[in-house]
Amino acid sequence: DPRHQSTRVSVCLQPQQGSALAVNPRPCAFTSVHLDATDEAKRVKQLCQALVVSKEMYGCTDLIICGDMNTDFAPGTAVARFDSLTAKPTEEELVEECRAALRLDSSDMPMEEEEGGNQKSASAAASAQCEVEKEGLEGGEGVAEKEKDNANQTPSVEQLDQWRALHKEAMLAVRERRVRLERAPTGPTRSGYGYGATAGPCVSFKLDHFLFSGSSLRLHTLWETLEADRESEMAGLPNMKCPSDHLPIGAAFERKAVETVEPSRVKEIEAAVEAVEASQSEALASLSRQMEGEAAALPQSENTNEGEKGKGKGKAKGKPSPEMVAHLQRRRRLEKELKGQQKGERERLVQGLSVLELELVDALVGAAEGGSVLLRKAAKGQAPATVWVEHGPARQYTHKR
Repeated sequence: DPRHQSTRVSVCLQPQQGSALAVNPRPCAFTSVHLDATDEAKRVKQLCQALVVSKEMYGCTDLIICGDMNTDFAPGTAVARFDSLTAKPTEEELVEECRAALRLDSSDMPMEEEEGGNQKSASAAASAQCEVEKEGLEGGEGVAEKEKDNANQTPSVEQLDQWRALHKEAMLAVRERRVRLERAPTGPTRSGYGYGATAGPCVSFKLDHFLFSGSSLRLHTLWETLEADRESEMAGLPNMKCPSDHLPIGAAFERKAVETVEPSRVKEIEAAVEAVEASQSEALASLSRQMEGEAAALPQSENTNEGEKGKGKGKAKGKPSPEMVAHLQRRRRLEKELKGQQKGERERLVQGLSVLELELVDALVGAAEGGSVLLRKAAKGQAPATVWVEHGPARQYTHKR
């Protein structure tokens, strides 16, 4: 895509038949990215676009995304939700990373290392450092002054809600495209002055990463980074040994055999979906028959008296009778209640299913009677099982066009 050729390049490769890679014959998508340096929302969007290319353009759930991601994937960041191995963040981590992303943290000095060598708010520091370098020293000093003005502020409720929404967007992007990503543990690849500083010591950042499909790929080896080059870590990049401001990263992966759902589990899920489809479609049809029977006994409109019911051609005209208005209101209420109960039942069925099991439900929904009509209701990027949960059962759409 020419619009993104400076920030994303993708290719899809098919394993050669008979090669060691053919242990898994499915194609694999490779995407090299350069994520935004200062905006977490843009980083999430760019990773989502990489998933769209892999799944919707190439039809791949096996993929590798790598490159300069301008973040350290710290717990509490939204991009960390793309990594299935990252634990759910605590409330404190959410608040801290939201504050850091909004530049509400108080530090404009070189980052101080905490116990264990970890750097506080490294994601924000890395983004801020890129912003300083982009604007030049004068601009960097201006940003630092702004940081002082924002010292020790806490994100507002609205800002935290937006931050949580960004987390949800990242999680849904992975879930709806049925991929399970893992992040390779690359070391620090960038070293320079701390945010707002004009002199050393240098601070190192983990900005370059591999995200890969853990269900189909196994990490074999990783290149060493700045942890193996103490001199460059202390002197900063670029230097006489490395002409770039980032060290390159490299990794070797092994293909795993294609994972499948156990036959007994397949039958169990098929039976559960079929049972829900049958019971829910019958419950909706039964309620419809009941409501239509009750409506037939009511005056249709205010100008239709008892002796005129059923006479003439076409529908009775005029304002609906009070009895019919009350009936229609009751029908809508009962249908809403029933559909809400049924949606909860479908949600419970898919809750906790693995990626492979969700793919099975996707296939069952698409092949179900009325499934093709149901899937027309899909929002952009929604998987069939998600559409089914929101709008099912599929059989209610059998006669709809």
